[in-house]
Amino acid sequence: MTKKPLSIDELTIEQLLAIPEGEPERLFQPDAAAIKTSYRKLAQKFHPDKNPDARAADAFLHAQKLQDRANYKLENGIWETPGLLQLMQKSGRTATIRYLKKHPFELGEMYICDGKVVFVVKPDFEDLFNNGVKVAKNLKFDNDKMREQFTPQLPHVEGTFQTADNRHVLVAKRDNDLILMQDLIDHAGGKIEPVHVAWIMSRLHNLNCYLQWAGIAHNDISPHTVFVRPKDTISPPVAGSNIAPKDHTIALLGGWWYAVKDGAQYVGLPARTLSSIPRTDLTKPDPRASTRTDQALVRLAGREMLGDPSGIRLATDGTIKKYLSDWLTLPGSGDAIKDYQTWQGTILPEAFGKRRFTEWDVKPSSIYPQP
Repeated sequence: MTKKPLSIDELTIEQLLAIPEGEPERLFQPDAAAIKTSYRKLAQKFHPDKNPDARAADAFLHAQKLQDRANYKLENGIWETPGLLQLMQKSGRTATIRYLKKHPFELGEMYICDGKVVFVVKPDFEDLFNNGVKVAKNLKFDNDKMREQFTPQLPHVEGTFQTADNRHVLVAKRDNDLILMQDLIDHAGGKIEPVHVAWIMSRLHNLNCYLQWAGIAHNDISPHTVFVRPKDTISPPVAGSNIAPKDHTIALLGGWWYAVKDGAQYVGLPARTLSSIPRTDLTKPDPRASTRTDQALVRLAGREMLGDPSGIRLATDGTIKKYLSDWLTLPGSGDAIKDYQTWQGTILPEAFGKRRFTEWDVKPSSIYPQP
């Protein structure tokens, strides 16, 4: 549901200064004359010659910046109101995107929509955008069984385009019952129950086996790139398969901008990944990409789901079994297949006992309410 801009007559200095410079839509209407009129009202209200408040000068300057940004967005066809993004394409057509939730990331913004995820990447990162599109469109499989197993866990690019202001847009398919891992963590109050973390870890370790087979270092497996279908368990997998049924899965839809061949030079890295890169000595990160980084990132994601990214408190958390806390804080073997086998054959049974159904009743509509 879209919201009306704030009322200038009732606007306080605190409210004005709280509006991010990049979100003038919260104050102005998408019309040049209306923007000019609203700015005049703001100037009358907050000019330091007319307003005795000590922060009036800051408010007046901020209003100018918001007006400039509003005009820029309007002229370039990128006006955005809560739940609605309009992007003018290079072709002159306007793409209207209705979204359920917006997440910023290092390269731009991610919009979670009905049936899709839209990534809008800043012009400065064109090389990374093109790299991500190329990798996502050329994922390979050894046979039909592998394709059937992993296709739901990997991105399906529905389209790309460039905006009038040279931003780059990628549209990827999203099943509507998939929820971003970070949104699940936030919904759970910062910590997901260990039994649910366990099956998500199973899927992530399994996906790492595919990445290792494909010779791809993804370099950004995180709560901001992984989507989860939160309906399960550590229940038995489907006969003849090593993954659980359709409603027990994850999908790595984001972060492909940084993906390169195992052993290749990095094309870029998000800040979170830098601390997880294998080291050639005590101080220097390995200059070449490695699938070992993804294995470390999966363990980091496990700690983040449990509310302790550093892992310092896991051992003393009475709700977390020692086998699980040790697994998440110790380094992996360097072999994704060996790690997955150890996880399935030793860690899960020791930490949780026999496989059993565990209900996790989180509905996507409770996190992504429809407009």
